[in-house]
Amino acid sequence: MKQNIVMLLTVLYLVNSSSARGEVEKMQEDLVQTAEQSNVVLSAALTKDCIAGEPVNLVLLLKNKGKEDVFYADSSEYRDYRIEVYDAKKEKVPMTRFGTRFIGASPGERWRCIYKKLAPGEQIRSVVNLARLFDLTIADEYTISITRIVNENQPDKEIKLEVRGVPFTISDAPNKKGAQSGPP
Repeated sequence: MKQNIVMLLTVLYLVNSSSARGEVEKMQEDLVQTAEQSNVVLSAALTKDCIAGEPVNLVLLLKNKGKEDVFYADSSEYRDYRIEVYDAKKEKVPMTRFGTRFIGASPGERWRCIYKKLAPGEQIRSVVNLARLFDLTIADEYTISITRIVNENQPDKEIKLEVRGVPFTISDAPNKKGAQSGPP
């Protein structure tokens, strides 16, 4: 738990600094992965080792390194990225009820979506609690794939950023002193 909090605070500090992308890249490689296309960078970071039943915070950074404005859809940190989680058997992890509502909603359902400008040199940060979206209650090895599309309102300039295979582990919570393990 302490490690998760320290890691999250470190990532949040780095993301808010002026040289965020460079600092995020200096972190442990197994915690951060990036994708870059047309001078737009998507970075994903999370704590590699997590405890079942606790938050699993994925920190996402979208940065414009180019000379032109790019536009991104802004609706909710839970809907702005297409996120898929796979278990060790490479099977999709089922969504929670919350995840089904926000990610798996029927196509006809309307959601507020506005397009915002990301000027050259600007960046946005999002934090997504994966445990709210996916059933991560089983100890296992997992991987995440994240997709973000920018300029989707301009088909001739659309940019698709994909970060694939970000690994993390969910472990069972350690037994507390005097606690029983297993059924009574």
